[in-house]
Amino acid sequence: RITHRNSKTLSPAPSLRVAPGVRGFVAPLSIAASLLLIASTQQPASAQTPPTSGFTGDIGVYAVTISPAATEFLPISEVSSNPDQSFPLASSFKPFVLHAALRDVDAGTLGWRDRINIQVSDRSLDYGGYGRRSPVKKLAIKMIKRSHNTSTDVLFKTVGIGAPTAILNSWGLNGMRIVTPTREFWLQLSGLVPSEFDANDLVNDAAAFASDTRAGQIATVEAVRSLGAGFSVDQIDRATNPFYDFNLYNQATTFDILDDIDNVATPRQMVEAYWRMFLQNGLSAESDENFRKLMKKGDGRIDRRQINVPLRYWGGKGGSDLGMGSVAGYGETRKGNHVIYAIFGSRMTNEDADWTIIESLITWVFDTLDQ
Repeated sequence: RITHRNSKTLSPAPSLRVAPGVRGFVAPLSIAASLLLIASTQQPASAQTPPTSGFTGDIGVYAVTISPAATEFLPISEVSSNPDQSFPLASSFKPFVLHAALRDVDAGTLGWRDRINIQVSDRSLDYGGYGRRSPVKKLAIKMIKRSHNTSTDVLFKTVGIGAPTAILNSWGLNGMRIVTPTREFWLQLSGLVPSEFDANDLVNDAAAFASDTRAGQIATVEAVRSLGAGFSVDQIDRATNPFYDFNLYNQATTFDILDDIDNVATPRQMVEAYWRMFLQNGLSAESDENFRKLMKKGDGRIDRRQINVPLRYWGGKGGSDLGMGSVAGYGETRKGNHVIYAIFGSRMTNEDADWTIIESLITWVFDTLDQ
């Protein structure tokens, strides 16, 4: 999962953010989550038992079929488990940066082929080179296909850290929190900006951040960006090691801090947001085509390969970090069903095994809903 999934890692490097201390340790099952087919006259009569046994953390699933002509979010059928629990997103927030960039392209404030300077102060933890200047289109491709963090952060800051929030609010999805680029996320955990996030008091600082208004959170992220501009990627990487190695806090508290600092959404919110982005996005025909083309490349099409039913189209993106894994996507089947799904996991202590379950759930969702 690391090459295309992990939004919070360097790869390949000894300091991979994959919690080597917990790999192979299987905690007692915290939630033996069972997916329930929500009763509706429009839904399939029954659902198979989903393959969730053995998941080591919290898991949330929401998936629907919906008419592409619908102007309101009115699912025809749906399956769910913990659809309204909030989960950290890792790299699953990146399509919202793409959408915001394409809106700016349509507005004429950004050119798809404009070349943007990549400042040293915007470099994030990545596998591979940064470059000094890159077209918007290339940054977007790297962000979605390779989950490249620096490309994401440059675009995020170009459109404005508050841009995704403004779009989500216009959709009535103000419960989603997408305010933090990847570099600033790690700076928050690093202890390098103690006036905002003190490594010795991250529990309280993270909780205060999570409970703040969106405007307050955006202002805090901007402050972290300014205060942390002088630190190199290597400095940030080394400074976050104690947090990721559980040397600062125990496992449960570490997961609490990640929940409070990372970008977050519920599975239900994410599915509605994907419906907006794919079927009600308000983009020009050209930008809509560019959005769909790029989303087809999401994470090197890892999730597409989990789907057995014949498809006319698929687009999606996932993410992972310490104890977390998330996938979301939209697919049009050859039977004519339009399926949107979000499957989120957190507090995972056996990430390899839990990712196998998450991937099997993608398969199950399409097998179940493509009736």
